[in-house]
Amino acid sequence: MEIRLKVAAKINLSLDIIGKLESGYHEIDSVMQSVSVFDYVSLMTTENGIITCDDAATYSPVKRAAEIFFDKSHIAGGVRINIIRTIPVASGMGGSSADASCVLYGLNELYSHPFGDEELRELAVSLGADMSFMLSGGTKRCKGIGEKLSEVKNLTDPFYLGVKARGFITSKGAYEAFDSIAKSCHGDMEKVIGALETGHVENGILYNVLEEPCTSLAPDILNVKEIFSSDRNCRAHFLTGSGPMYVGIYDSFKEASDAMIRFPGREKHIFRNEDRSITVM
Repeated sequence: MEIRLKVAAKINLSLDIIGKLESGYHEIDSVMQSVSVFDYVSLMTTENGIITCDDAATYSPVKRAAEIFFDKSHIAGGVRINIIRTIPVASGMGGSSADASCVLYGLNELYSHPFGDEELRELAVSLGADMSFMLSGGTKRCKGIGEKLSEVKNLTDPFYLGVKARGFITSKGAYEAFDSIAKSCHGDMEKVIGALETGHVENGILYNVLEEPCTSLAPDILNVKEIFSSDRNCRAHFLTGSGPMYVGIYDSFKEASDAMIRFPGREKHIFRNEDRSITVM
């Protein structure tokens, strides 16, 4: 048996850090949004206890997702995993979390739903902070370590231009850099949600408290930000996750497309909102 799925990337329309838990995780408050950049995942059942991955799926979150599914379900099965990636790698758009969540979801489909929705979310949370959101997607406020989800009404329907600044940042490195700043810096999440609910998002509303520490690790983020800031067609701009993908909001595809020429030599994507994360193809 085989199942083919696609899984959407995410952006953080805003990201706040509330504190640090004894577990070492940071407590966050974030509005996450699924967007139309996808990875494509195929899963095929194999002999008992065998988990094989193609080159694109060998990294630990995907393999661990399959292992924990079989371990917790007590199913004597196996899977062959193939992934075609188009979500930018190490960008702050949640590619590895998306793929791992998709594997959990797909295996649950292949093996006749041994887990209910809540149980599947609990498995996802045990694997990573973004994965609970990645199972459902849409627009959600994510609190705790990302596992406490609530719906957010989002009336914005923009064209996003994502520009990956030069440099490499790990999530671990970004949060460590944030901790080293040792200062309190918070935005207004209620203002963010109000703007989304009315569809009126402007500069200065969306925010990411990781922007300053991430810029210290990848200084080109500042260059990208300044270019967006000087574009009168850009309604708002922000860093997503731990970067270095920086996102500008435009009213039309033409405006977003015209802006691409301002960012030579950098990876660029135009995308829209998606109302769900995982789709069976």
